[in-house]
Amino acid sequence: MIIKKYMLLFLIVAVLAPFGDYWHVETVITHDIILTPNIANSPIWFICLVGIFGVSLGMLSECLRKVDLLPSEKSNILRMAMISVFACLAVYFATSLVPKTNVMLSAMLLMSFALLIWAVVDAKPRSFFIGMLAAVVGMSTEIGLILLGIYHYDADISVIWCVPPWLAPIFFLLGVSVTKLEEFLDLKFR
Repeated sequence: MIIKKYMLLFLIVAVLAPFGDYWHVETVITHDIILTPNIANSPIWFICLVGIFGVSLGMLSECLRKVDLLPSEKSNILRMAMISVFACLAVYFATSLVPKTNVMLSAMLLMSFALLIWAVVDAKPRSFFIGMLAAVVGMSTEIGLILLGIYHYDADISVIWCVPPWLAPIFFLLGVSVTKLEEFLDLKFR
């Protein structure tokens, strides 16, 4: 059952990844250097990497949930998971609309929104930790991929260490979303 749960989590995250990435490609925020097969303008490697990252965060969420002293309210888990997933996609979409210069103000507004969503859907240290870990690991991975020459952001975008600062709220909400999705799937596969 646990394999089915994580396969489904991989599929959910991997299917949603191109929806967010599509607007970055369409608005020429990102440029792929290495041409690979793609789905909806998202490279296959990106979709798989986001899916694997989602499963990793889900496994961490499960481990931390076992030691969590504040159990979740079971009746709200699906609703909270859906809110966090759509909020993550909304932040992803919003980043394609923000001006390419002086992105710090946009990043601060989007991070405030991300923290508000966290406070509404969970407000637990476990999901905050997973969200912050997702932001650090996700941004570090993107920096590594850029330094390897796999892709890059548009030259007009203000970046810090090769990546725009508005990536932090996207990855933070991905972590919160995966935490809630893992809780929901755990209930379904018990």
